[in-house]
Amino acid sequence: MEKPSTPNREIIANELKQITRSEASLASLPLKYVGIVREQTTHQDSEVRSRTVNLVRDWVNYANEHNPTEDDPFSIRYHVARFAAETFGHKREHADLRGVDIHDVASEGKSYQDIISRFVSTDILSDNNVAIVGGTARLALKMYAGVEISDEIPISDVDIVASTNTDIASKAKEYGVDLSGAKIVEGDVRLALPDLVTNFDCTMNQVAVCSGNLLFTDQALVDIRDGNIRIIAKDDPLFGSEGVVMADGNVYLNRNGFYRGLSFLLRGKGKRLIVSQENIEAEKDNIGRYWLVMLFVKIMTMKDDEARRNSIAHWHEVALRIGSTEAKTPESFLNELREQYPEMKSYGTKENSFDNDAQARWIIGKLAKKAVNTIFDPRSIDLPQTYTAANLELSENTEEYDYESFTRACEAYLD
Repeated sequence: MEKPSTPNREIIANELKQITRSEASLASLPLKYVGIVREQTTHQDSEVRSRTVNLVRDWVNYANEHNPTEDDPFSIRYHVARFAAETFGHKREHADLRGVDIHDVASEGKSYQDIISRFVSTDILSDNNVAIVGGTARLALKMYAGVEISDEIPISDVDIVASTNTDIASKAKEYGVDLSGAKIVEGDVRLALPDLVTNFDCTMNQVAVCSGNLLFTDQALVDIRDGNIRIIAKDDPLFGSEGVVMADGNVYLNRNGFYRGLSFLLRGKGKRLIVSQENIEAEKDNIGRYWLVMLFVKIMTMKDDEARRNSIAHWHEVALRIGSTEAKTPESFLNELREQYPEMKSYGTKENSFDNDAQARWIIGKLAKKAVNTIFDPRSIDLPQTYTAANLELSENTEEYDYESFTRACEAYLD
């Protein structure tokens, strides 16, 4: 159960939002944040004050040592992430990556370069300062594993890891890639990849393409071949984890992890979501608005019409099967959600443009939130005592529905 927030926590959160909007200098924001936190904890007990002072001191020492480049969004993003990892992160075992020549990866007579060339410049494959991650790298591993790749095509965006050694914005423009999901590292990208990709959200994403090589973990290859969507309990002090390791070693998914796993499943990224019955029971009535996020952000944006039609059917069928709804059709499920969550009406219509400055401010805000939750009691969830395997798979057959009517209902909802 989440612990109730304190007035000080709420005051701090509001002041942090205000200073994010008003402070002109990106480089000054972290110090502004810790100043607010220190001021608001003056009247707290000695333990809280001590934690606050230590956090302020740690950031000042870090900033003095590394001197983040004034108002360079990518430098700020890198240093904030590094400070968070050093201050709040946990040590993880180093994991080696297997590697094969990307030029040897092919499927049905087509090379990896041929397939991705419609979506991104293949010059990126030989760039030592940039690595491909995310779905575009997962596509390469599926090709190497010899499994079906149709659900990875067309590529919607290309996520990258980029080094501060290069002009990241120029590289992104040159290759035509999306910076919103970019990871920033210092120095050699290849050396940073083992610790980075093994800390991604699920095992099938523990893969990268860098310097002409396809790099992956053994677990990624096994789960790609078996079709397992296995969410991990990653260590990410800025963005959090989608799962928590239980006493028996199994991973219990939090709400965001449950949503993410379902999103992968409904779009056919794997055959089954590894999850427990206890997890399903805890989330089926609480996932709520995430069903709308899945629909409008993930499913309705799919470019393949037949795949989108099938995903909508599975979207409703899975919700019905696990007990999130009793609605008889996808459209009636949509109407049910629309009435329950009217605030989501414009969610799928927002502009998706990327702004480097805004991204940096958002990440700095994540650091501040982590600091606040560290100073006060961190929020946590109660874990069940048992793990009963109840892996979710898509049904081979779904009920027929009026696709055109559903599409019109979606358009009317967003109008």
